[in-house]
Amino acid sequence: MQGFHIDHFAPKSKFPNLKSKYCNLVYSCPFCNGAKSAKWVGNDSSIPHDGNKGFIDPCNSEYDRHLKRNANGQILGRTNLGDYMVEHLDLSLLRHQYCWLSQRLLENREKLLSLIPNTGGMGERHVDLLELIIFVTSEYERIRKKSDQLSTQLIFERMGRYTHLAKLLLH
Repeated sequence: MQGFHIDHFAPKSKFPNLKSKYCNLVYSCPFCNGAKSAKWVGNDSSIPHDGNKGFIDPCNSEYDRHLKRNANGQILGRTNLGDYMVEHLDLSLLRHQYCWLSQRLLENREKLLSLIPNTGGMGERHVDLLELIIFVTSEYERIRKKSDQLSTQLIFERMGRYTHLAKLLLH
């Protein structure tokens, strides 16, 4: 997934007067933008949630109070409102986790590359796993640059295959 969409936080279909208001525009991943669409809990554009249902502007400092990631990159709700957002933005789908994990791998690729010359004490399977991780991050980056839905689907298919290979190497 490359690039972001511009989302009308308060949906333009419900609040046409906000269509071109900068304060109503937020960056959104294409998946979240599509999932949110015109969803809104009330009839007032200035009230995005009722405490249990609705959405929080991702630029609002309150955002992190309602959502978190676990160590595996899964997005979880911390509150009822967070749970609502996870469900209605499809944040529990694996694509969000894979994108986050892949980004962490990309950020650490140079560290991984520096480990290869110093693998003397590692078992052969661990060296193979390290090389597989480096390959996967490179492959992910190559595919990600294509920036279309087909590429995203291909990324998830390949990530699944590589996860399976990694499990085989570890056992």
